[in-house]
Amino acid sequence: MRQHLERGVVALAEVPALPNSGAVWTLQHLYPGGPPRFEALLSRSVAALRGDPTARLIAPQLPAPDLPADPGHGILRLSRYLQGPYGTPPERASAFVRDFLRSDEQGYILTHQLLAVRWAQQFGVLSGVQAASLQAPLVARVLQEQRTAPPQFRDLYAERVALILASVRLPRAEIAPWIDTITAAQQPDGRWVDAQTSPLVYDGQSATAHHDWTHVSAFAVTALAYVVQQAEAGVE
Repeated sequence: MRQHLERGVVALAEVPALPNSGAVWTLQHLYPGGPPRFEALLSRSVAALRGDPTARLIAPQLPAPDLPADPGHGILRLSRYLQGPYGTPPERASAFVRDFLRSDEQGYILTHQLLAVRWAQQFGVLSGVQAASLQAPLVARVLQEQRTAPPQFRDLYAERVALILASVRLPRAEIAPWIDTITAAQQPDGRWVDAQTSPLVYDGQSATAHHDWTHVSAFAVTALAYVVQQAEAGVE
């Protein structure tokens, strides 16, 4: 497994810059051991993404985006809710986060509700106690989805496994089939690829998600890194 992890790390580290903030944040904050493995890549990526609307997520020193009084509808509402944890004014940021968490979602919307709680704690919108209380039921639902998911590698599969392993400790026997699915999907050049699109439905509107290989691979290496870390620590 360590060989799979190392090949994935090398493939990512050679990229000129990651094209989306989600992959950058994952390697900054979710990958166990933190950014040192990817220090140069993350520096290049943050610089390349400075003009992106989501840039403050990965560069907190940047100005906070202004959150509108009306978040809009459909996919626009979703994008604005996801800016809530690092937006301004603070009272609207808090309202956006709590509004986003009110609905029972699944798939990518559910994993991003869990991510939004982590982001909100990072930027001080939620206290540690508040975040833990909100995170627990979301983790349970993500875990239930993963337990019933077919063993077919997708971007969402890697995202769920990485978030679960970053949030709870599970028996190695339960994790093993998930990790087997991830390692089996690795390409000869070390990357993980999801060439299929995924439907997104939120607030009555549909959209299609495309998966850059760096996003897929960032979550895949994060999942593997947790398992390697536990194995080397002798954790069953």
